[in-house]
Amino acid sequence: MPRAYTEAEQAAIRARLLAEGERRFAEHGLHAVTIRALTQAAGIGKGSFYLFFDSKEALFFAIQEHLETRFKAELQQELEALPPDPAALIEHLVLASMARMETHPFLHHLADPEVLGALMQRLPPAVLQAHRASDQAWFLALFRRWIEAGTLPEHTDPQQIFTVLAATFTLAVNRELVGPGWRDAARLMARGLAAELAEGPPPARSPAPG
Repeated sequence: MPRAYTEAEQAAIRARLLAEGERRFAEHGLHAVTIRALTQAAGIGKGSFYLFFDSKEALFFAIQEHLETRFKAELQQELEALPPDPAALIEHLVLASMARMETHPFLHHLADPEVLGALMQRLPPAVLQAHRASDQAWFLALFRRWIEAGTLPEHTDPQQIFTVLAATFTLAVNRELVGPGWRDAARLMARGLAAELAEGPPPARSPAPG
């Protein structure tokens, strides 16, 4: 039976599991890392792991959420440093998000369909739904601030921009199916959306003669 831990010990062990999980998942991937290896590195018995996480997928997901929160803060700073130009902001938003997923030693595993499948299978649907809702809310709030500041036209649909972002994520996940041009396709999607936003709403049609 796992021993009881004080609150301080719990916090320290959880921190070690998160740190070891990030390092090992980044290097070996989700499937190759075992719970035994994680607990040995954290200095606890294997049974004690389940006092902190229901599965190694739950640990992976906790690390993912932590890194994504940090990434959003960094992205916000990058966007604030850019001129208030819709084309530049939208293009940077899409391409920076895509670049981090492709190059980050941990986050790039999210482009692996097998990893996504394992997370969807092992994590409670409510947890995944809450994560998606939180992610969408962050981006929609960002777009609404740009609209309020006059950076984006008043007619801009925040949901439309988020949908394009989601589509670029789909391209990254399915890059083997899309082929070597997936990165260029994502870039074209970003620039096309930026151009459409910069052009403003389509002109109103004159009423047909009666």
